[in-house]
Amino acid sequence: MRSKFNIEFKSCQYGWMRIILTNFRKGFMLIDASYVYSPFWDYLELLENIKKNKRKTLTLEIDQEGITAYLTIKIVNNRIVLTTETDVDKDSHRFSKHYRKITTVYNKKVFMKRMKNSLLKFSVKNKKCINDRLIFKDDDVEMDFYLNVKRLKRI
Repeated sequence: MRSKFNIEFKSCQYGWMRIILTNFRKGFMLIDASYVYSPFWDYLELLENIKKNKRKTLTLEIDQEGITAYLTIKIVNNRIVLTTETDVDKDSHRFSKHYRKITTVYNKKVFMKRMKNSLLKFSVKNKKCINDRLIFKDDDVEMDFYLNVKRLKRI
C-alpha cells in the first residue's frame, strides 16, 4: 500500500535547517541538519543513484552534531521503501529517548519528483544560506550549506 509523501526543508538560520518528512498515514519526522555536516552532497548522490537504479539499497546519513538520522531506501521495481530513523547516537549505536523509526512505501517517480522539487524550492527561498561551492574564509567555512543547484537540476 502506497502512502502520500512530502518533504520540506525549512528555517535556514544560524547554520541550521530543518528537514520535515511527512507521511500522511504515519505522521512526520523532524531532522535538524547543520552546515558543518551539510547533507546535500550525499542527498544529490542518493537521488542520482535512485534514478540510475545503481544499487538496490541506499542510505543517507545526516549528522546532527551529536545524534544521527538515517534515511534508508530500498528500490523494489518502481517503488521506494523508505525507512527513516532519527536520534541515533552514532558512536555507541544506541537510541536516544527520542528515537523514532518509520517505514513506508512510495511510488518511485513521485518520490523523486517531490525530493527534487522541495530542494529546488528551498534553494530559491534561501539563497542567502546556500553556496554552490565551498567557501573558505580565515581557515573556516562560512555558515552556509553547500548545494550544487546545477547538479540537482540535471537529476
